[in-house]
Amino acid sequence: MARSFEQIYAPAPKAAVGRLLAFRERCPSSYSEYGGRLYRTWDLNQGADGVPMVFLPSGLAHGEMWFPYMLELVRYGRCIAFSYAEDEAPKALAQAYLEILSGMGVDRFVLIAQSVGGLVAQVIAAQAPQRVAGLLLALSGCPGEALSAAQSQHWINRRKMARRLRWSRFSSGERLGLADNMFEALCPEEYQEAQTFWMGYIEEVFDAYMYKAQYAAINSALVPAIYEQFEFTAKDFQSISQVCIFESQGDKTFGEQERAVLRGVFPQAQVHDVGPHGQFTLMLHEGVCLPMVEKFIAQVNQSLADHPA
Repeated sequence: MARSFEQIYAPAPKAAVGRLLAFRERCPSSYSEYGGRLYRTWDLNQGADGVPMVFLPSGLAHGEMWFPYMLELVRYGRCIAFSYAEDEAPKALAQAYLEILSGMGVDRFVLIAQSVGGLVAQVIAAQAPQRVAGLLLALSGCPGEALSAAQSQHWINRRKMARRLRWSRFSSGERLGLADNMFEALCPEEYQEAQTFWMGYIEEVFDAYMYKAQYAAINSALVPAIYEQFEFTAKDFQSISQVCIFESQGDKTFGEQERAVLRGVFPQAQVHDVGPHGQFTLMLHEGVCLPMVEKFIAQVNQSLADHPA
């Protein structure tokens, strides 16, 4: 039986829970339809005239995970976050986002994406580089031409996960296990408060929003398809001058080989080591990462002012 919101977040700092509730009141999600599919969307806008920012989530698949950054960055420009739809091919997913953004009146934008979202962002940027004013890839990999065949095959083999994910929803025990495993050995005691909040958030997402079929579609269909269908080189993105990469030496999802390939595909990028805690760095080190994101957005806006399209 699913636990209530109060039970899930009981150990978490009240301020962190309050910020989440404030975001939900200020920016309730809606659904954008394209091609017969529904995409959960968050659109936060307070009228700032900077370049719009589009946020793509990790394998958690829930765009709301970016809410702490959206609450702060909205003072620079409109903030839009997407979740993923099930059973989506990479090019079709990229096209859906591009068409939905056009329907929202968003022509050029900055893509801010983490992990799996970084892979999707590269597909979008390769498909429509003229619309991408800036690209921030956090803790992501790259299906680059220079990636070894063995590493590429590692991702393609994730299709086998689908066979182990056959039930309609995660059980309560599975949800708690996933949350615990996600933070195991990644969150030292000094970040205990952040850990309790984000463990609760992950549990809530798996309970209320994430179905096993969706998790399987993203992690054992979408990701393998990207590595099968794309081999990026620097030429694919040379027209995008504003690029920023956040990487972590503790990232066990995308290792050093793949991080090196990503840097090679984006030689124009500013590269920042954002700490040792891998895929949870942006959650644990918001105070470190947010100012760097803000600086990057300011640079993109200045570049657009200096060189208007």
